[in-house]
Amino acid sequence: MLRKGFISNNDGGLFIRDLIRVSPLVLPFYAHLFGIRYNYLMKKEYRDSLKASLS
Repeated sequence: MLRKGFISNNDGGLFIRDLIRVSPLVLPFYAHLFGIRYNYLMKKEYRDSLKASLS
């Protein structure tokens, strides 16, 4: 039975996860490496997406 103010019951576990924060200097490298076949506009959108998701 769940008690008020608790996330889990007595024998349940709690999982806490934090995202890995990468350096802003690494983002253009990732965008170039994983977006190697993208044209300029797609690569810019990919870089902006990476920046938004990792910040």
